[in-house]
Amino acid sequence: MQGNGGWRRPPPQKSRKEEYEEHYHEAKDRGESFFPYHIFHDAFASLVVVGVILALAIIVGAETGPMADPTTTTYNPRPEWYFLFLFEALKYTPPSLEILVTVGFPALAVLVLLAIPFIDRSSQRHPLRRPLATGLGIVVVLGIAFLTYRGFTSPLVNPPSDETPAVAMGKRIYRELGCTYCHSINGEGGAVGPDLSNVASKLDKQALLAYLASPGAMIPLTMHPKLQFTSEEVQGLSDYLLTLGAPVTFSAEAPALFGTNCSVCHAVNGSGGNVGPDLSKVGTYRSLAWLTAFIKNPASVLAGSRMPAFQDKLSESQINDVADYLFSLRGNALPPAASPTPTPSSTPVSSPGPAQGQPSYARNVQPIFDKGCTACHGAAAMGGLNLTSYKLAMTTGNHKPMITPGNAATSILFQALRGKAVGVSPMPLGGAPLSDEDVAMIGRWIERGAPED
Repeated sequence: MQGNGGWRRPPPQKSRKEEYEEHYHEAKDRGESFFPYHIFHDAFASLVVVGVILALAIIVGAETGPMADPTTTTYNPRPEWYFLFLFEALKYTPPSLEILVTVGFPALAVLVLLAIPFIDRSSQRHPLRRPLATGLGIVVVLGIAFLTYRGFTSPLVNPPSDETPAVAMGKRIYRELGCTYCHSINGEGGAVGPDLSNVASKLDKQALLAYLASPGAMIPLTMHPKLQFTSEEVQGLSDYLLTLGAPVTFSAEAPALFGTNCSVCHAVNGSGGNVGPDLSKVGTYRSLAWLTAFIKNPASVLAGSRMPAFQDKLSESQINDVADYLFSLRGNALPPAASPTPTPSSTPVSSPGPAQGQPSYARNVQPIFDKGCTACHGAAAMGGLNLTSYKLAMTTGNHKPMITPGNAATSILFQALRGKAVGVSPMPLGGAPLSDEDVAMIGRWIERGAPED
């Protein structure tokens, strides 16, 4: 540059940092300080947002779902929409790697976000001039959107419950009254009262209504309290109890259909394959509706299931028949179509019949039980003892075995009838004792080996 003094060196170019700091200080000198002006703006905006949320909570209210039910077999777990992508990702993850998806990936994502300012030092801010960061962000957003969409549209694992409003109310009453402290269902609950897993197979609705209305009128010595129910509540509770172990009927063809089509992969009571889950107790945790829908088309119920669909292989009636058969499987006994075979180690050997003058179970012992014992040790099964049949008499009771075949002196039942059992109240509890003749008849039958004759 030429001037009065000759050529002059042009001023040095300012760096981008120097230009930024110069503009920053100029803007700061012209503007307002962060405190208190910007703090006030932020506080006012936050107050408005909180006020709107509070007003919506008071006027509209928060959405609440039904009360949690630990006994349900039809609940479909779903997280909130913003976690749905992570929930869906677990369906594509082997069980051994679930911890990596649920903990490892989110932690890695946070670390990457924290590291970006130190890794990407470029001064460019336009998305098109930062292809790596922009591309990575697009891939992540599209992946989350895809998994969220799949989560919303994926089929339910369990079909909606087909229970009636009365049954739902009865189930709620059962929980709220704390019935599980004394009663158990499918192994969950207390042991003070009888197990209710199969109560529907033992009592009809009329008997349940009568007992719930006045337990003492039906069983004089029962420990069950008399509860004050409305007519709707007692109806609902009885309807719910009638769903527990309700008897199902299936044809003799059902076990054969299962054996032909299912036993290669599934086992029942120790017989069958192990590719799929054991179905010996499937009736305790799957509803009949779920079983029917799953047999028809497994993929429509459980996404990704490898089990083949049978809706084109079996007729509608055959599918329903197999579903009824599976629903009857509860792990405690073989279903009616396949009667259990007694073993010498668990069941006393039956004799051909009593000799003349010897007591018979069917002719002499069971009538004594029916007359003096089953009011407490029938369906109510006080003390876990049920004396309504030979099999139950030999296998039930909190102090089982109650009967020692061939030895009346060590049989708890016989000694309780005599009032001499250690740790067991004399029987009948609080009632008129059995006659000496009846007690002696039971003792002689036990000495015979307690046969079923």
